Amino acid sequence: MMSPAFRFLPLTVVCLGISFLSHQPADVFNTVKLPEGTDKLVHLFMFLCVGSSAGWGFEGLARKSMSFGVLFAIFDEMHQSFIPGRSVEFLDLVFDVLGTLMGIFMIRVWLQKTKGAHDG
Repeated sequence: MMSPAFRFLPLTVVCLGISFLSHQPADVFNTVKLPEGTDKLVHLFMFLCVGSSAGWGFEGLARKSMSFGVLFAIFDEMHQSFIPGRSVEFLDLVFDVLGTLMGIFMIRVWLQKTKGAHDG
């Protein structure tokens, strides 16, 4: 059995990384021109990491993992409202939640497969 501190280490690192990036003013990201909508894919990927690491930390418990992911997504969007040049966007929140769901689904499938491999 893995210690809870270790199980939540990936989630802690991912959330700290997202918080650091969210704290950067908009002009930091305006140096590279990306196609329209690319930021939504970034949100999806980053919160896929939140969902999978939350699923790992909460040992596959979807409700706790999803609750954490949604609350963190809301916190992240609200945090951006205080950063120069950044704003709160509902569509960003939607992609955050979708990414969280995908990450939780992926880690649950992986946990079930690895549990089955250890049982068999």
